[in-house]
Amino acid sequence: MKGKVFFLVCLFLLLVGCGGSEYEDLIESTVNEVESSLVGSYEDLNVRENAYIYVWDNGRYIGVSLDVEGMSQPDYFYEIVEGDYEAIRGYEIDQLMEKEPDYREQFGEEI
Repeated sequence: MKGKVFFLVCLFLLLVGCGGSEYEDLIESTVNEVESSLVGSYEDLNVRENAYIYVWDNGRYIGVSLDVEGMSQPDYFYEIVEGDYEAIRGYEIDQLMEKEPDYREQFGEEI
């Protein structure tokens, strides 16, 4: 009996620890979107391990800021409209960055 309880507790802790964030699917699809736009020597870059990721307004907006030396376009900001990614630039990005994000991630770890 004690063995079963111990097993169930371990299983529960494993499931809770590996749960990920509620934005996991959004982040993964955005990382894939960014990775598909990379060219040249950056094509094989693991975006999630080299970026700051921000989510605002319950997943309506997402930003990926790559921390890679010498990259000409390190920032990608999107508004998700009916499942499509619409790039946002300039003033819209400034407005987003003034808001508190719902979720933040640095190099693959939630902060």
